[in-house]
Amino acid sequence: MNNAQTEGKPWYKEFWGWFVFAPLIFIACVCSVLLTVAYSLKDDVVTDDYYKKGRMINNTFAATRAAQDLGLTAMVVLDATAENITVSLNAASPVFAPEVTLIFSHPMESGLDKTYKLVRQPGSNETAVYTAATEAPIKGRHYLQLSYYVDAPKAMRTEADPDPKVEAWRLVGELDVSANATVTLTP
Repeated sequence: MNNAQTEGKPWYKEFWGWFVFAPLIFIACVCSVLLTVAYSLKDDVVTDDYYKKGRMINNTFAATRAAQDLGLTAMVVLDATAENITVSLNAASPVFAPEVTLIFSHPMESGLDKTYKLVRQPGSNETAVYTAATEAPIKGRHYLQLSYYVDAPKAMRTEADPDPKVEAWRLVGELDVSANATVTLTP
């Protein structure tokens, strides 16, 4: 026999070589695609500081009770272009809050969450009116939280957080901007 007959064809020209390696190469490609997708679209709904949030739940209940005691309700209105926010705060007794915080929390993507500081407009005595401008139109469904923060007692101050704030009261609601641009927030 001559050398050409005994050596055969190179492995990449053999059917059985591709029959064995093709599924392995295909599986490696699919796994790399799935790992890339899983890493880039990871779930961001889960919080890292669940223990701290669990301990703060009592403050949340206290803020809700305080809003109930004050008889607070709020009407949140987005203008037609969703670039301005107006909040009308109604209370059983006058409430002094020069600035309130309105949080738009998206149910699925934390990257779409927005926080706005609303400033009280002068001349609004019975119904306090707060306004703010948005940097971009708000779209889709959001959970809303309207809060008023006050300085924390000295016992809560630390070197890491020398000026902590606590919620004095809180109102919550839900808004679907595509269906409606007005919502009433309640405790």
